[in-house]
Amino acid sequence: MAVKHPVSDKSGDHLPYTGDDGKPDHRLMGAAWAALHGGYRGNKYEGPNKAEAISKLTALYKSEGMDTPGSSSERAKCRRTGSSPSVKGTPTVDRSVMSAGKNPPSNDPDDRFQEEKRELELKAPRPQVEGAKRDITSKKKSGKGSFTLVAIWIFLVFVILLLQGFGIAGFKLSDTVLLAAIGSITVCASRADEPG
Repeated sequence: MAVKHPVSDKSGDHLPYTGDDGKPDHRLMGAAWAALHGGYRGNKYEGPNKAEAISKLTALYKSEGMDTPGSSSERAKCRRTGSSPSVKGTPTVDRSVMSAGKNPPSNDPDDRFQEEKRELELKAPRPQVEGAKRDITSKKKSGKGSFTLVAIWIFLVFVILLLQGFGIAGFKLSDTVLLAAIGSITVCASRADEPG
């Protein structure tokens, strides 16, 4: 069997009301009815043979022993029971049962919700904090290494200046080599002060 439509024309089939088995599907019937009467999920049928489709659906509702949505008997039943209009075979909400309880549901979040929200807020920044800790640790290591290197370099230059100044063990360097060594201390120290 195939899906049936109340409207078929050269542009195609419109508003299916049966399942693949060819039997009327009350949910699809309701959707087709809504599309013909104001729109279903934003889709309003404005195509050809609209009146014919409405009469076919009305006859189908009657053959299924159902009132058409929005009929006076359907509205009266809804007023009597406090439920919403429905298609036969689909669940309905009986609002009288909802209001029968002692305490209606509160719109305020309960304690369990608040606790779960706090847990999620605490867990959310955890990866960012762990990443920042790793960055700080690596910067500490590189900072200590840079400091040690610069301290050793300055100490060596100081020893060279002492040896040169006092002429210990016949130590003698040219002036250009001494200026280069002293100048390298400034460059080394300024590089160590640069961030990251």
